[in-house]
Amino acid sequence: MSTHDLMSTRDVARDLQVSRQHVARLVAAEQLKPYLQAPGARGAYMFHPAEVERVKRERLADRPSSPTAGGTD
Repeated sequence: MSTHDLMSTRDVARDLQVSRQHVARLVAAEQLKPYLQAPGARGAYMFHPAEVERVKRERLADRPSSPTAGGTD
């Protein structure tokens, strides 16, 4: 895989519609696994698109169903 195909934390946050801080929390909770981390104490994470899609699918599956329109008479 080329590093050009990887997603930055900013890309992931935009794709999941969350903050960059939330992405960092997902990584810390081991719910999102980075493909690599740049060297250094604050090295940037890079993510494989398939991992991001996995998390997105899980998040959608965990959402409660919205009530149906209408109601009972």
